[in-house]
Amino acid sequence: YRWAKVDFANGNTLARDNYYWTGVNYQATGALGLSLAYYYADFKQLSLAPTASASNPANPWQVSFLADYNFSKRTDIYLSVAYSRNAGLNFDSSQTLFLYGYPMMAGQKGMVGVTTGIRHIF
Repeated sequence: YRWAKVDFANGNTLARDNYYWTGVNYQATGALGLSLAYYYADFKQLSLAPTASASNPANPWQVSFLADYNFSKRTDIYLSVAYSRNAGLNFDSSQTLFLYGYPMMAGQKGMVGVTTGIRHIF
């Protein structure tokens, strides 16, 4: 759990929210680890510009899955998949200093991200 209140320089509130998360890790075998997590932001107040009026928007959430397979003590492969339901919020603006780098297109409320790779620790 995390509670936050972030203000603009002029003292007006940018965001006031409660943030919850939970997850589980499961070691399926000696080499295969699985993780599942859920994140939820309960916005109480939001204003995307210093002079804009505050609103109580829909609350974004995300679910993510990670699989990690160890070939050896130093080499593993991983797959991560996440779905984020942004509830129409767009924090990527000049007022928020383009904080996230993933702007939502008009009409979009969610996105899926997938990544995979191999790691070797030297």
